[in-house]
Amino acid sequence: MTNTPQGSLQSSAAADATAQEGPADSADHLASVNELRSQFVLFKRTLNLLRANTAHPDLGPSGLPMLGMLHWLGPQRTTALAAKLFLDPSTVSRQVDTLTRSGYVEKLADPDDGRASLVHLTDTGEQALTQHLQTIGSTLNGLLADWSVADLRTLSALLGRLNSDVHARFPGATDISGPSV
Repeated sequence: MTNTPQGSLQSSAAADATAQEGPADSADHLASVNELRSQFVLFKRTLNLLRANTAHPDLGPSGLPMLGMLHWLGPQRTTALAAKLFLDPSTVSRQVDTLTRSGYVEKLADPDDGRASLVHLTDTGEQALTQHLQTIGSTLNGLLADWSVADLRTLSALLGRLNSDVHARFPGATDISGPSV
């Protein structure tokens, strides 16, 4: 077991053994789930802190995920983008307007339906996304410099397992291979 500032990480063998210890409704299991819930809240704040300290100020809180989604999927209608990001269409529409004014995206006529438009990532948006990914990669590399490769792989494997389980359980979230922004 390796200790980190926020708790401990078990090796995959130890995690597998722990998973087989008892029923999901045991007191220890429920306490562990509650601790994990607390860590989720803290991790969300941590992600927001990382994003705020590595993102270009014009992009806003949802700008980077939107650029990443457009890079991954290509041009999209605002409603489709909202569905992929699990956000309200009005929120996405406002963010698209902000990103359009900043030159990161543009709206083009939908070739399949001239009444609709597609949001398209511009070269400026592509450059901003690339720069962010490089910055966040360097930041994470520095933050995790004293972590062992084994701990990094264990954390990645466990997060991958959690992501797969969550996406398998909820409808509309079938493809989890999206952008890592």
